[in-house]
Amino acid sequence: MDKFFAQPAIRITVITVFITFILAGLKLFFGVIGHSHALTADGFHSLSDIFVDGLVLFAAHYGAQKADYNHPYGHGRIETAATFGLALILILAGLGIIFDGGKHLWEHQAILKPEMITLWIAVLTAIVNEVLFQTTLKLSKKINSDILAANAWHARSDAWVSIVVIIGILGALFGYRYFDTIGAIVVGLLIIQLGTALGWKSISELVDTGVDEKTLQKIRGIITTVPGVCTLHMLRTRTIKNSILVDVHILVSPHISVSEGHFIGDQVIMALNKLPEISDITVHVDPEDDETSHPSSQLPHRSLLEIQLKEKLKGLNYADKIHDIRLHYLNGKIEVELFLTVNVHTNDDLNLLSVQYKEKLKELSAVNKIKVYFSFN
Repeated sequence: MDKFFAQPAIRITVITVFITFILAGLKLFFGVIGHSHALTADGFHSLSDIFVDGLVLFAAHYGAQKADYNHPYGHGRIETAATFGLALILILAGLGIIFDGGKHLWEHQAILKPEMITLWIAVLTAIVNEVLFQTTLKLSKKINSDILAANAWHARSDAWVSIVVIIGILGALFGYRYFDTIGAIVVGLLIIQLGTALGWKSISELVDTGVDEKTLQKIRGIITTVPGVCTLHMLRTRTIKNSILVDVHILVSPHISVSEGHFIGDQVIMALNKLPEISDITVHVDPEDDETSHPSSQLPHRSLLEIQLKEKLKGLNYADKIHDIRLHYLNGKIEVELFLTVNVHTNDDLNLLSVQYKEKLKELSAVNKIKVYFSFN
């Protein structure tokens, strides 16, 4: 339990829920006894905020959990989904305010004259909600939390609603009966605009929308400056919560060793890890651009090719002295490198022997280039 409340997002949300509950009670009590329909409605609106804050608590707790077997990329999507849910609530709240205001205008409903205490409760509510907004927004920026930012703006929307209530009460006190109705419609539109922006951001993340072009070019620039990277392709990004996931194919020299290619890939990961917003990196090391080169998937694998090579080279001098065969699958063909050990006192013409090996292996349709290397014992 201590760990639960130790999280800043949860701590501020618990405080918000407690304050909202007190404000809801005050608005409902004084709204009824003070004959203010607007203040009473705002009280019910605050009760719905408590449900929203409960959603924030759930998302902040479970979204902060580390990756596990079933969630290898962490639980950040929980916060994304909760932000989308909060966006829907904001949109519905805005529509409700507009509908209620439109109903007052259309039906020419009279505004009941409230008691003065309702005005002071509305002013108190507006001030408290503005303080909650400033405090929560500052914390959301500090810990980089979308859901907390959404909740902060929800507190700001509550302050706007309270201002509408203040205008409505003042209008009723001074005889301007429709002030609160027009103001309510304006606030409803602002709340819908906010909810739409938050909802669109959440949907974009849920459907794996990539980062903006500026960030993408920054990532590309970092990768291409790593020594050994010839170029890159298939650079893909997506976001979870406020973290970026990167998947990229890098092109290296086709004749370097597997371990060197792996080392270059590790250097790319180390370079990208300097960007704090990047949380996960997958690097594919390619010897060629597999988007444009001919596929090699239909070529024979090593075990079969070695049988074919031995069959073709049977009878040639030193065919039994081949100690290493290196294969390069490039552009739909195979480049073969043979390494032979010969006697240092041999009288054989090694250049002629190399030509004989190459002529024999050219008969294999899958083979494109042949190189023969001799070492002496």
